[in-house]
Amino acid sequence: GEGTVIMVHPGEHRWDNFLEVGQQVDIRGTAGAVLPGTLWMKKGSKGSIADLEMIKETGSAIIFEGGQWSIDACRMCCSRWAVLWCRCESEVTVKNSFLGGIEEGPGYCVNCQDHAKVTVEGCHLERSGGEYSAAVAVFHNCRVRLQGCNLQDNQSALRAVTAKDVVLEVIGNTITGDLWYDTTRPGNLIEQGNTHNGMPMQDSGIMNTQDGAPHLR
Repeated sequence: GEGTVIMVHPGEHRWDNFLEVGQQVDIRGTAGAVLPGTLWMKKGSKGSIADLEMIKETGSAIIFEGGQWSIDACRMCCSRWAVLWCRCESEVTVKNSFLGGIEEGPGYCVNCQDHAKVTVEGCHLERSGGEYSAAVAVFHNCRVRLQGCNLQDNQSALRAVTAKDVVLEVIGNTITGDLWYDTTRPGNLIEQGNTHNGMPMQDSGIMNTQDGAPHLR
């Protein structure tokens, strides 16, 4: 069935702890609308978020625990954990958005783990800081495509942890600063058409270009 449409009017809209979402909902922001809390998208939820600003000072902006979600033209910042935390079997597409840190910055702009399937396209990722941080982190069995993004002012751009079953596609991005957090790499890594500190990066891996579809199996 059709989901609920929520229009967020200008001003700050606060709540305590987490605001849990368990159904289909489309959230639309307006100029001057700010959500300073954490959204927790539960299993069974789905929907979209557009034209919204989220500023969370003490935790993640959104935790995805399930469902299919799309984010477009949003500005999302936090100072701890991950701006977007994609876990379990969530499927998340983020486009044309700014993801970054405030103050010392979060650990990750996008943290992908478990069996999450995540596409980050045309986004700006910056100011992830702290001891274990990177703009994008991949764990476990996730499938991630990072395409046409700008990554700057991060402690490192990419981090892989327990990642032998991860598929990570890094396509056409502009990256400045340190590239990898350490020597660990995903089991399946495709790099194509990226630049790092102004220089073309060497392409690697095998790309399935029959239909242009990402490897989100």
